[in-house]
Amino acid sequence: MFYLAAYNWFASDHSKRVQVGTVVSYWLDRSYQSFSCLSALSDALRKKNRTMATARTTTFETVFSKIVSTLKANANAERSKSQTKYMKNICAFHGLTSPEVNSQFKSLQGEILKSIPESLDQTEFATKYLLRSNYSEEKSFGILLLINRVKSLKKNGTDGENIVDEILSSVKTVLDEDKFVTWGTVDSLSSQVLCELIKKRGKSVAEKVSKWSYDKDASLWRLRSSCVTFVKIARHGEYNDSILAQCKHILTGRDDKLSQERFVQLGLGWVLRELSLHDLEAVVTFLKEHYELMSREGLRYAIEKMDGTMRTKLLKYKPGEEEEESEEEEEVAPARKKRKSKN
Repeated sequence: MFYLAAYNWFASDHSKRVQVGTVVSYWLDRSYQSFSCLSALSDALRKKNRTMATARTTTFETVFSKIVSTLKANANAERSKSQTKYMKNICAFHGLTSPEVNSQFKSLQGEILKSIPESLDQTEFATKYLLRSNYSEEKSFGILLLINRVKSLKKNGTDGENIVDEILSSVKTVLDEDKFVTWGTVDSLSSQVLCELIKKRGKSVAEKVSKWSYDKDASLWRLRSSCVTFVKIARHGEYNDSILAQCKHILTGRDDKLSQERFVQLGLGWVLRELSLHDLEAVVTFLKEHYELMSREGLRYAIEKMDGTMRTKLLKYKPGEEEEESEEEEEVAPARKKRKSKN
């Protein structure tokens, strides 16, 4: 009834139809103007973002060129050849020593931070330009820049959570995708950046790094990094269960053969070696349970800080003979006690 009455009212008078048409036309025009303004604003924002991205890229390239030219000016061709040969031509070298690289970074640090003041931009520059360079010294600059970012974070604070996530995400991508990654780069990122992040932010970061070993698509270098990251803190006993669980998963829970790769095995041995300083029994038990999955070299790394007797015992250990050894020890024990009493 309401619609019929409205239609009759609208159809009965031409002037009313004109009035309604005028109002509708007015609001349509206003809507079109609003849409045009929003569209223009959106275009302006996109243009501004493109301009900013272009400017940021230009800044990155300028700073990167400055770093490269500085390193080249201090290059040592003879040392470069020996360094490149040592790394089996996986990456190139300018021929600088570590102290020289640190010195050059300090001389350029102020200029880098001034040119790239935003923390997220610094992380992006470090991981997308420096760490992906073919030259080891430029990778070292990227690591040093990330170390500075981690140092600026407050211990147990909540500041810079986006920076923490960006560093973890970017480092993970570099480890998985960069064809110029070497064990030296991996170990420096793990011990000097990721480990320090854990010291600053605790279990939340530790869990994220530990979970890297559970990813099906994890690369060889990411698996090594998930172990090496805990080397400096394993002896304190805070992450025992987590370390043993991820070591077990690497050895038994993967469908690929990466667990048998030399650098993964040495990463496992390294972190188990440090963990043995806090919980020797747990590490010995772990090694016996996974004895056949550990390479000889990995095993030697793991037992390096144990006493001579235990090292010899583990090197000669044969899975399945544990019970026989225990029974033998029980038989020998009384004889030992008799000898002691006689003496």
